[in-house]
Amino acid sequence: MAQNLNISSATKIILAGGAQANNIFWAVAGQTTLGTTSVFNGNILDQTTIVLNTGATLNGRALAQAAVTLDSSSVTTPTSVTSATPAVPATPAVSATPASVTSTSVTSATPAVSATAATPATPALTSKQQQQYDLFISVGASHVSALNAVNQMPASTPTPSTSSSVSASTFGQQVRAIAINLGSGSKNNDVATLQQFLISQGKGPAAQVLAQTGATSYFGSLTRAALAEFQAKVGITPSLGNFGSITRAYLKANY
Repeated sequence: MAQNLNISSATKIILAGGAQANNIFWAVAGQTTLGTTSVFNGNILDQTTIVLNTGATLNGRALAQAAVTLDSSSVTTPTSVTSATPAVPATPAVSATPASVTSTSVTSATPAVSATAATPATPALTSKQQQQYDLFISVGASHVSALNAVNQMPASTPTPSTSSSVSASTFGQQVRAIAINLGSGSKNNDVATLQQFLISQGKGPAAQVLAQTGATSYFGSLTRAALAEFQAKVGITPSLGNFGSITRAYLKANY
């Protein structure tokens, strides 16, 4: 799909007719957002960002070029259920030789291949599945190290270029002057100011990923996740990642 993929809260993707999550691929050009307590099936290949909100469940894989953000959510890699030809049973052991049998005869009677025969063979991929798998690998391989670096970054690590108290104070003065509500889909200079403020505060992993993405002036799932982190850290409730009157009042009182 050429735009965003948004799954509403408590929505469930139900598979029917023998469909398997392992064989479903969602190619998304925009952002993918799984709402709270939603259940989603399939492998997501996203060109930008994937966000799993609180309690969301993904039966599949989440691979994005910018970031994957999880909030008390669950990701389970599915396995294919195939109708492969049953393994050929091992050849029955030759009847035991009477007590006079030599040690060599006893050893040869042991079915040496029984363990191997019991292991099911890996099913071969179709041409289309192989192309999807190759795309899955190529999209994610170049971003694994970057995401690992973010996940391993200590919470106290300052955000590049905005770690000084002067910059944080400056952005605080700017963000407290925002007089309108901001939310998903907003796109203006006020959003850029809010993003710079969240980056300067560095309240959690989403803010650190936002620092790598930069201030884009677009209020998407990553901005909402970073704002929710900030709200939770400073005690603003509800911490839903929306910029409204409660958050503005806190900023005016503290910055």
